[in-house]
Amino acid sequence: MGFEQTKREFSALLRAQTGLIFFRVAEEERGREILRETAKMLDIPLFIWTPAQGLKNELGDAPVYSTAKIFAALDHIAASDKQAIYVFCDMDTFIPDIIVQSRLKELSRRFKSIAGGVIIMAGHDITPVDVPPADDFHAASANGSEQHRTT
Repeated sequence: MGFEQTKREFSALLRAQTGLIFFRVAEEERGREILRETAKMLDIPLFIWTPAQGLKNELGDAPVYSTAKIFAALDHIAASDKQAIYVFCDMDTFIPDIIVQSRLKELSRRFKSIAGGVIIMAGHDITPVDVPPADDFHAASANGSEQHRTT
């Protein structure tokens, strides 16, 4: 799937209020660029989380204070009323944690009523079997393989 097609897919998924998206990319920077362009197209902010910086608005603002720890970042998103796309990078080791799974499920429901969503981005397939499904989630890949599961 090409850059423009992937951007259109993400735009459609986020407009359809798909609250949790797993995105497999070969190159993280390319994935970020796709998501930046999607956020621009939808006119909503894009925040990217890494364990080193925490949540950071892609417009160049300073990182959101005290969000480097995964639970603090998830709690911040849950408490925020901001319509935004939240992308998590390097989250592989946190996915098996039952609290993280539960929080992701709760957050996916939150985005059923406001614009945006949570995107888990990795260089390999991280679609977790153990994440309790919300109403639905989407797994997408920049190289064209995708899965959609509705429960």
